[in-house]
Amino acid sequence: FNLDNRLHFKTGSTFESSRFTAISSEGILVEFDLNGKEYARSQVEEPSSSASFSLAIDKARNDLVVVKQDLNRLTILKKSGERIFEKDYDTENKLAVQYYYLGVDKRLYIVRDKQTGRLYLYNKAGTLVNETALFSDHPVSVIYRQKQSKCYIYTANNQSVEIKSFTF
Repeated sequence: FNLDNRLHFKTGSTFESSRFTAISSEGILVEFDLNGKEYARSQVEEPSSSASFSLAIDKARNDLVVVKQDLNRLTILKKSGERIFEKDYDTENKLAVQYYYLGVDKRLYIVRDKQTGRLYLYNKAGTLVNETALFSDHPVSVIYRQKQSKCYIYTANNQSVEIKSFTF
């Protein structure tokens, strides 16, 4: 089991009910407790020699999605392996994905090209929601104001922080 990315941890009331979720570089999703007992193991999607897998975790909702990057193609999947959406990019640079569950019908996926800092913001259907180019040297922060249906994106470039907003 070759693990080279983040773990998702869901707190329970006991060692047995607290669970880690991890994905291997081969696309095998594993869930286990603090005692090391394995509860689930599944091949999320078939790997290729050029594919890499990772988890994008919404810490506020304790939810996650699986990210597969195969050269210039990025695929976002549910834990079950069901595709949410996939996109092709003009680059084979390493892409980082942030995931936000903002409500029953609202999901935000932020894809950041780690080399250029370019950001792509997608809704739950995989539709691009930012009309202008956004850039950030680091992972972004998001605040969603449900009453206004407005999303605020905090980006960091060099020594400055910018706040962009859009209706969501």
